[in-house]
Amino acid sequence: MASLSVSFQIRSALLGLSILRRRLGWGRMLGTAANLTWRQMRGEPWRGLPKPEDDKERLSRQQSGPAVLLYRALCKQVGREKALEITREVVIDATQIFLREQIPVLDPDELLRWEEPKRLAFLRGLTDRFFNADTANHRVGDNRVSFFVTRCRFPELMLAVGHPELAPLYCEGDGIFFEREQPRVRFLRTRTLAADQESCDFSFEPVSPVAGSSTSGFSPGDKGSSTA
Repeated sequence: MASLSVSFQIRSALLGLSILRRRLGWGRMLGTAANLTWRQMRGEPWRGLPKPEDDKERLSRQQSGPAVLLYRALCKQVGREKALEITREVVIDATQIFLREQIPVLDPDELLRWEEPKRLAFLRGLTDRFFNADTANHRVGDNRVSFFVTRCRFPELMLAVGHPELAPLYCEGDGIFFEREQPRVRFLRTRTLAADQESCDFSFEPVSPVAGSSTSGFSPGDKGSSTA
């Protein structure tokens, strides 16, 4: 299971401060940072909720809590619309830092040289790093790998504290990461739990077809090697 590394926490905090300084100026940036620190010390935004049910929820709270507090503080200062805009920038940029720590740059040509059991184990190993998500139906084929996220703590937690509008920001960060950081991989997703759908359907394909491939890929319902 992934954890929140000290490096991630420091880098994401510095990034957030940089964004706030640029968007709000030094004075309001410092005041907002002090407010967030004080509220975190008081156990916010999770005060009043039951204790985390497991380490997955504990880590998900640790990662998403600062964004909730930032959004609340900004709503009072600049209004909801601009608060959401600034919080979006912070969350998406912090998501890039986190995902770069968890996912190496992928080379489809190399992965497709592996036997299917090795590719399947690699896919499962990657998805196990994400404490916010429960995954199922991992599948590998000649030109596609896919899995479902059947539960995500981020939309659950955002709903619990009254800010479901923040949940899609984490989904958006996923797509931006693959666009920016994974030039050989095409990221596909048609639905999300954050949009109140039954699951998130993640699929990944090479950007261009691999020479010698026997199929053009498969959808999650097609025949192929899989594991729950």
